[in-house]
Amino acid sequence: MQRAPGQNYLKIAGIIYIISGAAAIVISIILIIGLIYIKPETIELTTVENLFDKTEIPQTEVIINKEFIILSWILGVISVISGVFTLFMGIMAVKYCDTLQKVKLLIRLGLINLILMIINLVLNLSWTSLIGCGIAVLYFMGAHKNNEEYKLYRD
Repeated sequence: MQRAPGQNYLKIAGIIYIISGAAAIVISIILIIGLIYIKPETIELTTVENLFDKTEIPQTEVIINKEFIILSWILGVISVISGVFTLFMGIMAVKYCDTLQKVKLLIRLGLINLILMIINLVLNLSWTSLIGCGIAVLYFMGAHKNNEEYKLYRD
């Protein structure tokens, strides 16, 4: 019987990744479907009265051009791909957390995800990026512990 010391780390991170990956896929698809109804146009916003000093805020225009719509589609597709990757990582972690069978795959996925989360943390310094980085570290630690056990078991 193989012992998997990183089982709990991988299971916790995997469940979080399954939930967040599924949510990302659903939200991204809804947003992509919503892009169907956006047409290139200029929208004029009406003049709004400032509630604090009773002055009028000047009228502004919002321009939605074709490039904006194309960029939104591209970002939507990237978001779906990211959600699928996250969901795949979660499924693999939960499925193989208690075995040393796919430890190399889990190490690679954890390393890729950790690098992406560190890049995200540097580019977008926020609490959510910090939490995402922490979950990536948890995933990688679990995979690393299982990998160390696999090396001992193999030798």
